[in-house]
Amino acid sequence: MPGDSKHTISTGFDATTRKGFSAAITYYYSGKIPLNDANTAFADSYSIVGAKIGFEKWIRDTWRLRFNVGADNLLDEKYSLGNDINAAGGRYYNAAPERNYYVSVLIQWVSKKILL
Repeated sequence: MPGDSKHTISTGFDATTRKGFSAAITYYYSGKIPLNDANTAFADSYSIVGAKIGFEKWIRDTWRLRFNVGADNLLDEKYSLGNDINAAGGRYYNAAPERNYYVSVLIQWVSKKILL
C-alpha cells in the first residue's frame, strides 16, 4: 500500500534523577516507502536519532523552573517529512530539517490549589 513502510521501529529511553536532572534519547527507523499505486517509486529507508538533557527545580512549591537542550536528526539523514502519495510530476517529497539543535526554558507559576 502506498505511503506505508513494511518495517518501522520507534523506541526511546528516558531517565530522571531525584535531584531534577533528566536525559532522553529517541530512535526512529522507517523502511522504504512506496510512493505511488504502481509501486514504481520509493522513498529510501532512514533512521532518525534525537537526544535531550535537562534540569528541573521547584521553588517553594509554586514556581517550576525547567531548562532543556537537545538535538534532532543527529545522523543528519536526508528524508521526507511527509510524502505526497501519487503526486503529479513525481513531486512526492517534502524536505525535512537537517541536524538541528534547540534550547528551551520554562518558568511556571502553579497555584497551590492545582497541586492538590
